[in-house]
Amino acid sequence: MIVVAVASTATRIDDYTAVAMQRANRISRQPSGCGAVAYGRYLVQKSKPLIDARFRTLTGRADTALGGSSLVGLVTMSLLLEHGDVFGAGLVVSPSVWWADGEIVRRVASHRADAPWSRIWPDLGLAEGDGAVAGARQLPAALMARGWRPAYREEPGAGHDEATWAAQVEPMLRRWCGPAVPSR
Repeated sequence: MIVVAVASTATRIDDYTAVAMQRANRISRQPSGCGAVAYGRYLVQKSKPLIDARFRTLTGRADTALGGSSLVGLVTMSLLLEHGDVFGAGLVVSPSVWWADGEIVRRVASHRADAPWSRIWPDLGLAEGDGAVAGARQLPAALMARGWRPAYREEPGAGHDEATWAAQVEPMLRRWCGPAVPSR
């Protein structure tokens, strides 16, 4: 297994969202978002070809996954819809489904029936807040309505934070990679 981490920048809100949304906590009241297309293009056209050229990889979609938490969980789901021919699995952890009033749920609901389907692991901490939990629960429901069978998991007491997400890495990788993943 090769894991590649893409560094987050100060423009992460714009980079990891597919549609613009006006944010109430911004002084300028200017919309944020819309960078997911460019981020996806970067992953598909630059990052993945570079990794495939430098390492002995299995290059097919069945062997290529995306993953991330919060806004990166959101963009992971978005990129699975847009680039299902490249990415065959996604770890969609604590996705910020609330962004743009649940736009990602509407996109899943209208996803093309002829598009390739990916394996998806949506994961949610039940201590993330009522609004986050209610919104995030809509995602696996929409996936199931379209024929996906996500490995959905809710974690009691888990919050929206790095420590919670780090604790989920091993179970997620075991789910997708099987027993070859070493124990701690």
